[in-house]
Amino acid sequence: MTFEFFLPQTGTTKNIHLNLTDKLQNKTYTFRTHLRISDDDWDKEKQRPVNIYLKKHKKLNVKLDYLKKELAEHIREKRSEKKQLHQRTMAREIQAVCSGNSSELPENSLLHYMKWYIDI
Repeated sequence: MTFEFFLPQTGTTKNIHLNLTDKLQNKTYTFRTHLRISDDDWDKEKQRPVNIYLKKHKKLNVKLDYLKKELAEHIREKRSEKKQLHQRTMAREIQAVCSGNSSELPENSLLHYMKWYIDI
C-alpha cells in the first residue's frame, strides 16, 4: 500500500486528497478529505504542511499521520479477515478520522491510560 497526499489544481484553499495504491490488487483509490490548507503552505515533495511548528499546521500533520495509521490498520484487518476492500468503507473511515469521530483507544492500552492521565 502506498499513501500519497496531494492538493488539487483549482482554488486557493484546497482540500487535501489521498491517493491510495494497492499493489496486490493493482488498484488506485482516490479520496477527498475534509482537511484544508492553502497552496502556499503545502510542501508537494514531503506531502505535508511546510512549517509544522505552527500550531494549526502541527495539528494537521498529526491528523494526516493518524489518518494514515488508521487506514492502514483498517486495510490490515480486512485482509486478515480475507474480505475485499471497498472504497465506500474506506471513505467512511477517512471521514470519521477527519471529523474526530474515530474509535476510542482500547481500555487496557498504554495510550488509553496516558490520555486519561493528561485529561485529568
